[in-house]
Amino acid sequence: MTGWVYVFSNKAMPGLVKVGETSKEPEVRAKELDHTGSPHPPVVEYQMWTEEPYQIEQQTHRLLSAKREGKEWFRCSAEEAVAAIKQVAGPRAISETYQRAERTKAEALYQQKLEEQETRRKREKVEKDFDDWVRNEEATIREKFERQIAAPFLPRPFWEYWLSCGVLVAIALGIFGIFEANIPVSAGLMLAIIGGGIAGFFCRNMWRNYPSI
Repeated sequence: MTGWVYVFSNKAMPGLVKVGETSKEPEVRAKELDHTGSPHPPVVEYQMWTEEPYQIEQQTHRLLSAKREGKEWFRCSAEEAVAAIKQVAGPRAISETYQRAERTKAEALYQQKLEEQETRRKREKVEKDFDDWVRNEEATIREKFERQIAAPFLPRPFWEYWLSCGVLVAIALGIFGIFEANIPVSAGLMLAIIGGGIAGFFCRNMWRNYPSI
């Protein structure tokens, strides 16, 4: 949908401008608003033929909200209002006409707003890039720290449990004097091997279930 977005002024309200939209010619709309409640008629300062005029009008009102004096009236120059409309409309603008507003001044204000917008965008990008870098560094450090913490507790091969428990079983057999009896050494070693394997199996399972032990 296409229509007009306009800027009106009124001699009876110096320093104020009206930003509105209409499907009619702005001059026609100005005559409709000329009533006995005001000693002077509205004057068309600027008009833009554009797509989505209502959305552009509402977005311009929000952009100028700090200068709002009434529903559609703002305490600013016509050129400031024009610059705001152009900033909001962007590629949706089809044509524009400067009636009384100064084109050079309005264009300069518009370019200034674009530069401020670009500066703000670059600053926000730098801040976002820095935040992303900090998060990546934190994740890298955390991952490295977690690896270092987890390294001593990596699963051990079964033969370590078997060997350790076998040695303990052999020591126990020696303490209890089994090797001093008439039992062949080979039999004692076999008991240590078998006992170490059984004890190693239980120790490994216990370590896996309770890694903090």
